[in-house]
Amino acid sequence: MDYALLILTIFIFAVQTICFKEFNRLFMKNLASYFLFNTLYFSLVIMIYLAVNRQVEPLSSLTTILALIFGVLFTVTILMLMKAMEKGPLSYSSLIFSLGLLVPVIFGALFWKEGISIPQIFGLLMLLLTLIMGSRPTNRVDEPKAKVNLQWLIIVIASLLGNGMLMTVSKSQQMVIPGQEIEEFLILGFGTSAVLSLILFLYHRIRRGEKVGHMKSWLLFMLVIVAGVTTASGNQIALYLSGRMPAIIQYPSVSGGIVLFSTITAVLFYKERLTRTKVIGLITGLAALVLLSLR
Repeated sequence: MDYALLILTIFIFAVQTICFKEFNRLFMKNLASYFLFNTLYFSLVIMIYLAVNRQVEPLSSLTTILALIFGVLFTVTILMLMKAMEKGPLSYSSLIFSLGLLVPVIFGALFWKEGISIPQIFGLLMLLLTLIMGSRPTNRVDEPKAKVNLQWLIIVIASLLGNGMLMTVSKSQQMVIPGQEIEEFLILGFGTSAVLSLILFLYHRIRRGEKVGHMKSWLLFMLVIVAGVTTASGNQIALYLSGRMPAIIQYPSVSGGIVLFSTITAVLFYKERLTRTKVIGLITGLAALVLLSLR
């Protein structure tokens, strides 16, 4: 049952990734537009949780603290990723960000006594290889080249640590009280992110004069709905699984599964050429997922 939920989570987050890609392609003109989009779909996430779970229980102090940390960290981490992609190479910024999955894996082995088998170590290494192959520059004209510098390195490492700590914080809540206060944690966490995103939107819109008139579109409305539904459902299942599944299985499998799904989608729907590198990456990624499931 847990592995079926894991596969479902991969599919949900892969659809979410496509949604974000379409927003970036069509509507991402400035940071004001980005934070407005965040505010809208975070608000929808909260409404979904409140509609589905009408009996919201009082929060324990642990869940309250971790949820607030999650909400602030989520906003800051994504902002760091955006800045890293702005100031440095897009492909390598995305790669380093995705390596944040190593943080909960290491944390789980050291503090939660989650054993790591030899096949899982090889699977993790193969997954890292898949991520590296998938991050190779495309040399497209719409992917500007940017130089690596110290400022970019500091920002991208901050995004890596933030991404890893997001997974660790959410898993910590379920390791202490497994199966409890899942919806409450997510409501407060994404509620915090929604408020911060609204503040940042107003700052960029009013103080910096960034325009968002281009976002008046029915397609944007659809993207908000898809982003809200996938974020709500994906994170609820992922948080539930974090209390039942070792980090070495869950987080690399989700990351690797999204890469594989995104590659297939890019070839089928975005008409990207299936190169030798992509074929090898698909094979390596599938083998990595198999090895990660062995204990």
